[in-house]
Amino acid sequence: MWKQKHVILKKEDIVKQLTEVDTALQRYCNENSKIRTVIYSEDEYVIKYHLPGIKRKDVEVRSMYRLLYIHVAKPDPEQTLVDVVSLPDFLNFTDAYWNLEGDFLTITVPYKMKFGETTEKMCESVSEIMNNVVEYYSFAIYSWMLR
Repeated sequence: MWKQKHVILKKEDIVKQLTEVDTALQRYCNENSKIRTVIYSEDEYVIKYHLPGIKRKDVEVRSMYRLLYIHVAKPDPEQTLVDVVSLPDFLNFTDAYWNLEGDFLTITVPYKMKFGETTEKMCESVSEIMNNVVEYYSFAIYSWMLR
């Protein structure tokens, strides 16, 4: 009986922590709104940033669990972009990549399954879902390790 009660308390703690993280991310987004476009295409989830004048060497994209971290360095610190995006759990982070073309930074993450299909919810370990976002031309691979 104690184990069941312990599990319920643990679930409540997890829900509380997730709610706090979600609230903090929402507050961050509201306070630091960035110009970004999100596209739910048929096969992939795409985030686009319009960032005039950026260079490939100034871009850093990392993923950890369902968080995407974007850092674009600019000579003027006031113009530096730092964005953290909470991603849906139906994305396949293994095949994610980013590309810089002209003034647009595009981050593409395929879906795990096709929309409309019935699928079982699988339990995944953090090590299985913590994958790299790889630059489109494979010039750089970034990973963000749990500390």
